[in-house]
Amino acid sequence: LDSFNRIYIRSLFWSKDKEPVNKELLRLRTKLTDLLKNNKNNFSWVIPLANEQVSADPKFSLSYYWIGSGTLDPDIIIPPAYTLAGKEFIDAYIEKLITTDPDSPELNELKNIFYDVYKAEYINTWHNFAMNFDLGIQTLRSRREWLAMIDLIASNYNPYFKVLDLMAEQLAPFSDEEQPEWLEFTDYFQEMKAYDPNAVDTTIY
Repeated sequence: LDSFNRIYIRSLFWSKDKEPVNKELLRLRTKLTDLLKNNKNNFSWVIPLANEQVSADPKFSLSYYWIGSGTLDPDIIIPPAYTLAGKEFIDAYIEKLITTDPDSPELNELKNIFYDVYKAEYINTWHNFAMNFDLGIQTLRSRREWLAMIDLIASNYNPYFKVLDLMAEQLAPFSDEEQPEWLEFTDYFQEMKAYDPNAVDTTIY
């Protein structure tokens, strides 16, 4: 399919008669715009698309922070769509969709509705992850594993510190907007770290 697309694009580039091409482009743009306008779920279908296209990162799961021999709930994760990489993919994808008819008030309204919902879901996904973060202790099944984790908790590589750093990073796009109190704590933690001359970058661990 990729090879066919490249050949098709080259044929369009070298074609001397541009009128049929322009008519076909206009027809396809019109059909796409109508399809988007008639989509009752606005752009919500972009979420599963992002989850499929953006690679999952282990740092968005409990097992990245809690190391032990026990099994952790694999559903306590941050799906790719609610990460910076996922947001970048979604932003670029929707921007391309909007360019089909950039002056359309309907499309721009759908875009605004989508981002209102997406922001709430993004923040809520991280809130749920934080609220369930303690469940990571379920992987600690031996005295050795508990002692190793206690050593980490007593250091700058504390798993709670690491996830707070990650949350500050991943929730940065919404830091200048009105946010819930629990999210303000991540900013407060970063401010406190700035006063510590011995603070360590936990993201390198």
